[in-house]
Amino acid sequence: MENDLAYIRYLKSSELIDIISNIWGFEETSAALLELECRDPQKALHLGMEILENNKGDDYLQATVWDIVFQINPENVLNCLGKRKEKIGKVLLYDILKELNSGFYIKDIKYLPENIVNKIFQDYDDLIKGEDSEFNKEFIEFSNNLV
Repeated sequence: MENDLAYIRYLKSSELIDIISNIWGFEETSAALLELECRDPQKALHLGMEILENNKGDDYLQATVWDIVFQINPENVLNCLGKRKEKIGKVLLYDILKELNSGFYIKDIKYLPENIVNKIFQDYDDLIKGEDSEFNKEFIEFSNNLV
């Protein structure tokens, strides 16, 4: 699979942007975003936040996008999620919880916006409620870290 996508690194940035903007598919879009992140992190951040905020692609793509762009600018990415009108899907929410529970973010931030916390709690309540023990474990750790 990796060799099938080797052509991505030889594309112009404008072609990478086209792939990401039009979401050609999970693999292509993810590879294009990773390549663009190396070349132009701010453009990758902008496009990634657009995908997250506007619920573009499926839950797996959004989780991958989260993993890529959160590292560029955590506050901006969290704020874009706060603007999101759609519910956060299970895969994306799990990745968000894992990242926030990693200790990198919550313990170092002075302020986690209330609308983000409320969205996480609400979307969790709507999605899970006892369905997945690993998911519940991450959520409980997240909520305990807020205290």
